[in-house]
Amino acid sequence: MVSFLGRQMAYATIGIAVLCLLFAATYQHQSQPHPTPRSNCQDPYNQPGYIYRGHTPTEIRWIPYEDEDLQGRQVELINELKPPAAKLAKAPPSFNQWIKDSGNLQDAPELDFARGKTVLSVGDSHDRRNVEGFCAQHKDSGAVLTSKGAHVATRCTLPGLNLTVGSWFHYGLAEQKEQWYGPHLTPAENNPPPFFVEERMGDVFEPDLAEIGKPDLIILQSIYWDLRYFPYHATHYGWTWELQRVTRPMTWNELAWHRARLTDYVRLFQKRFPDVPIMFRLGQERANNQGGGNVALYQMNESAKTLMNYLGIPIFPWAELLTGEEDYADVMHVKPLSQPTYLFADMVLYYLRKAVQGWEMTC
Repeated sequence: MVSFLGRQMAYATIGIAVLCLLFAATYQHQSQPHPTPRSNCQDPYNQPGYIYRGHTPTEIRWIPYEDEDLQGRQVELINELKPPAAKLAKAPPSFNQWIKDSGNLQDAPELDFARGKTVLSVGDSHDRRNVEGFCAQHKDSGAVLTSKGAHVATRCTLPGLNLTVGSWFHYGLAEQKEQWYGPHLTPAENNPPPFFVEERMGDVFEPDLAEIGKPDLIILQSIYWDLRYFPYHATHYGWTWELQRVTRPMTWNELAWHRARLTDYVRLFQKRFPDVPIMFRLGQERANNQGGGNVALYQMNESAKTLMNYLGIPIFPWAELLTGEEDYADVMHVKPLSQPTYLFADMVLYYLRKAVQGWEMTC
């Protein structure tokens, strides 16, 4: 009997020991970091990476990080400004350079994805500036700029490709019931009506659409005029002076209102263009942070990014790649012929190729 009990206790002890070893091994296995493999076929502009900025208006490239950059290998510091050629080769294609190098755009098969296509940015003067920049970058390739008014519509056409890069202007997302908003915009001669984006669709955008044709890619944006709208609203209703400040951080309630109107904005274009890929462009930083203006931009961008992810709208991350930009034409606009507009053009053509060849095409 004693021998039997002894054997039973020995077996139990061994069993407990085995279970402890298994638990320890499992815990150790689960606690060790196992990096998720990083695909080389993701959207590179929306991956973490390195922004290379040289001295000329064309020296700007985004290089996404790869697994080999994350292995903790020791490297020697060197007396060199440019990234290694092998790393630059991993950057998304510079379609701007393809255009410049083509010689004859009518016989450039590598650019056939852009032939006869239209990209449309819907937003404000920053989008117009990028269109102007596209034309400035490709003046020698025959680019032609056409404007119906700074606050109406602008487009750049590249005849050799029959490619159109255009912009439609609106005054932000004030609601149609707010009839005080339009007369508040001064000077009146620079701000032709209608003042609400829902009304501009039929009165302003549709006539231009008849000329440029159905877009193959739409990039929406509504940031800077909405930042201006909130203090206008507070002033109209006589609210506290802190809310009437033109440049200031946003409130929680204002961002909630903005997300609701952004949803209306996206749905408006989805309804009108049900089979056209739509992206959303974030707002770039101001030239300075006076009055907490860049805090407001950060707040609005984070709010918009979260909403667009919820709505399934891809982000056009141009603005985030320009963090620290200094070469401004004024307190908020970049220069037409500049690194920011060159990067915009490269990105527009990258996403156009995705839109044309299949939105899930990620390489």
